[in-house]
Amino acid sequence: MGSLYRRSAVYCQTCKSRLSTSATQTACRSAGHDVEVRQSTIWTIQYQDASGRTQTESSKASDKKKAQHLLRLREGAAARRERIVVENLTVDDAAKLVVTDFEVNERKSLTDELGRIKHLLTFFSGMKLSQITTVTIKAYIKRRRSDERIVSRERTILNANGTITVVPEVRRKPSNAQINRETTVLGRMFTLARQDDKIINRPHIPKLKEPAQPRKGFFEYGDFVKVRDRLDPDVRNIAEFEYVTGWRIDTEVLPLLWRQVDFAAGEVRIDDPRSTKNEEARVFPFTEDLQRILKAQRKLTETVDSAYVFCHLAGVRAGRRFSYGGFYKAWKRAVRAAGVARVPHDFRRTAIRNLERDGVPRSVAMAMVGQKTEEVYRRYAIVDEAMIREAAVKMNRGAKVRRTTAQRTAHSPRPAAIAQNR
Repeated sequence: MGSLYRRSAVYCQTCKSRLSTSATQTACRSAGHDVEVRQSTIWTIQYQDASGRTQTESSKASDKKKAQHLLRLREGAAARRERIVVENLTVDDAAKLVVTDFEVNERKSLTDELGRIKHLLTFFSGMKLSQITTVTIKAYIKRRRSDERIVSRERTILNANGTITVVPEVRRKPSNAQINRETTVLGRMFTLARQDDKIINRPHIPKLKEPAQPRKGFFEYGDFVKVRDRLDPDVRNIAEFEYVTGWRIDTEVLPLLWRQVDFAAGEVRIDDPRSTKNEEARVFPFTEDLQRILKAQRKLTETVDSAYVFCHLAGVRAGRRFSYGGFYKAWKRAVRAAGVARVPHDFRRTAIRNLERDGVPRSVAMAMVGQKTEEVYRRYAIVDEAMIREAAVKMNRGAKVRRTTAQRTAHSPRPAAIAQNR
């Protein structure tokens, strides 16, 4: 037989706080504070489920008749041995489900996911998933769009001529894409909770509009040379390797080992599919430039006992692989000095564009750079002005061939005339 009751809690009017332990209650009463017992307006129901376990659930109603009705529904479901879902999972616990899911599936983006969860918990912490509605999610989006983070703090630079330059503080608001990735994590919480029978309904999660066109940055060779010549010698060959292959720097280039470079076969391999984003092994054959780059890097690392292709050459870090943060700092210095606004991921677009220009079949190019679907590949296969002009040249060449063929056909005798002459 089930029961229903109202929860009670002890409050201290003097301290303006809830006294959750007997020690704090005794302390406040001894100090002469105004301590009172408050009763909740919401009814709580208690019943036994089909397996005989006692379940306690909030009726979410202050009306006793509504609470009694819910209790009868629960008892009836237990008598019919039906599954009962008690929606008491909090966002904090749902976040743990997401983290566990990432760890079990060995996903490489766990660090990014933890950052998104941190933003979500700032707003939703302490709430139950069942309390989150579309209106609540829109309120979160509105607050996130007004947030600002410090990208770089104000600093003073002493110039070579003795003058001082003050660089102001730079703040940045999150992009629509960042907010969408965060609400996607929230949606994943609801999905995992439903799989675990912790919740029944999932609210609509609105999405912000993202730019329809992806980034179009790529390197012309002249700009690349400007940046390459201003890079530190330790990282110069990393940039050259990237320009040829277009591989992902942080997960595919910087962890590259010498055992993956086969000079005899003339190829670079990624044998472990787990180290690539598309979870597929990869082979990139030597080009003349790629062979020159790897031989030069081999010569640079002869005095360093390291299994990594791209490693620190001197100092206490000698032999250790480059971190992406270290490479990116050197990169920012080089592009600033060269006056070229480019990001490392532009190498990927550049390599794919070069493969398209060189006439490499799409299926082969996708296998070389590590694109799994044609949809993503087309986003990277950028059509620039030079390629459009080149297309015009090809069209002129084709039109000329067609005109020449038509003229030859017109001046050549027809088959009927040839038969009559015979």
